[in-house]
Amino acid sequence: MQSLRANRTAVLVHKLLNKTKDPGLKEELQLFSLQLLHRKVHFTAFGFFPLDFTLLYSITGAVTTYLVILIQFQLSFANPKQNATVSSTLPATMSSDFFTPTLSP
Repeated sequence: MQSLRANRTAVLVHKLLNKTKDPGLKEELQLFSLQLLHRKVHFTAFGFFPLDFTLLYSITGAVTTYLVILIQFQLSFANPKQNATVSSTLPATMSSDFFTPTLSP
């Protein structure tokens, strides 16, 4: 919303600059136009956090992390023979039955 207003204001100032004949007004409009040009507009999500490239980097990192985890799970379910190596590396005191849940009657 702020960006639209800032862009609209800049356009209106330049239209006025082109139409005015008064040198004093032209100078004031040029100064105002420079202020609009150099003023940075900051966008926030209701003041909670800024909406800039840091948010984009965070979202990209989170999506990438979840995709890597998802791919790893898909690969582990696609190759059950590789999962058998995990159970064979358990100590002799622990069997695979130790990890299977049982329901008592």
